[in-house]
Amino acid sequence: MGSLRKSLFAVFLLASCTGSEDTGVGAGRQAAYPLQAGPFTYGPMLGRGVTPTSMIVKWGTGSSAGTTVLYRQKGTTTFQQKDGAAAVDHEAYLTGLTPGTTYEYKVKSGSSESPVYTFTTCPDPGGPLDVVFYGDSRSDEDMHATIIRLIREKSPDIVLDSGDVTANGSYSSYLSEFFPVVQEIVASVPLMLAPGNHDVASTPSTNYARIFPVAKNESDPWRSYYAFTCGNSMFVSLDSNNASSSEQRTFLAEKLAEAKNTPSTEHVFVYFHHSAYSPGRHGDSSTVQSKWVPLLEDPAHKVRAVFSGHDHIYARLSTGKGVAYVVSGGGGASLYSSDDSSDAETVKAASVNNFVAVHITGKRVEAVAYDDKGTVIDSFQVTAPGGSGDIDAGSPRPDAGSDNNPVDAGTSGGGTVDSGNGGNGGNGGNGGSGGNAGDGDLEGGCQVSMARRATPPLVILLGALAAFLRRRRARV
Repeated sequence: MGSLRKSLFAVFLLASCTGSEDTGVGAGRQAAYPLQAGPFTYGPMLGRGVTPTSMIVKWGTGSSAGTTVLYRQKGTTTFQQKDGAAAVDHEAYLTGLTPGTTYEYKVKSGSSESPVYTFTTCPDPGGPLDVVFYGDSRSDEDMHATIIRLIREKSPDIVLDSGDVTANGSYSSYLSEFFPVVQEIVASVPLMLAPGNHDVASTPSTNYARIFPVAKNESDPWRSYYAFTCGNSMFVSLDSNNASSSEQRTFLAEKLAEAKNTPSTEHVFVYFHHSAYSPGRHGDSSTVQSKWVPLLEDPAHKVRAVFSGHDHIYARLSTGKGVAYVVSGGGGASLYSSDDSSDAETVKAASVNNFVAVHITGKRVEAVAYDDKGTVIDSFQVTAPGGSGDIDAGSPRPDAGSDNNPVDAGTSGGGTVDSGNGGNGGNGGNGGSGGNAGDGDLEGGCQVSMARRATPPLVILLGALAAFLRRRRARV
């Protein structure tokens, strides 16, 4: 009975956190994310192709149907057509596109046709490119929707996701929990994922791999790791669930060698789920450290930043080798503490929901981390060798906490990393101030960053109970 009383009290508290007036903040409760209407079960969604002049389009239907994409440069009148085999999970590869160009497209399956959406191809090398990184969206659709709303405001060219999309990694959970939140952004902005441990909780070949695109040639088989080039940057997505794989390490070495030998590739960004270094609950991955870090920290390989998730925090760490290690696992899962130890030096850490916006232009990379209120919690800059703004390597100075006082994070020959260690994030913790109910704890305050709509009390109670039970199940 004690457990039941606590559950009922939790339902009451959750319901009391939702008012009846529209605040215009956040994205609303579970009822605001209906399953996709019409014949399409998900999508259309975009993925970057393996080359800068290609794009992948994916969508699902309830039964096997034809695969057709109609596309054209925006401002023209005639659609080109790309057809594929009948399927339930549809995938079309658009190739030979013009760099830096906006296209209109729509998908067709049988007699059903989507609205017209747009996408923009990669810029020429050196042109401006905006990328957002986040991860661990599982378990809280409301918070995930808040993060996605803030991401959309940044108008990114690519969204990178470190995985743990849903708690059990099932096909049905992606359709019911993930796509209702992201369906608007993924129709116009390519989403490129790395699988997390929860994504392999269900057999990937019949769940995760059916839905999410990977950068590859059309005739190549699907695999959980890949790389693509956009602008002057190479992006490498790895599967850290299998970090000991010699085949994957060989792939990483080959892609880094390719970047080294390609003058137009100024920067390399690598992302995966399990962190090489993290001050969070899961901590450092010794396998990632031993298998991948020596390659990542070779200055000739042009790696500017390594992004990961797994720990539900924000953190930036340095080993003094010129690579920024960023943990951004704050996409919706219950927060963890951020004050554990790591083999690397922790430059900034905060237990907050978050995402990281990266602006790349020429030799300069500028990254800013935001919390779920849109407040800056950290920033850093990287300049490739030969770019203006290079400074000598050195150790972080005592004034590293100032918002407007960039300092050197400690580098070697691979490039310069300046840290502008600022912002006001960090509150929220495990259910404390800031309204972040960390790890599902309800005692520290309500999660109020959601749109409040006039909703019948019974619906509020039932929705709150469902959310509470889901958070209880997802604490692992």
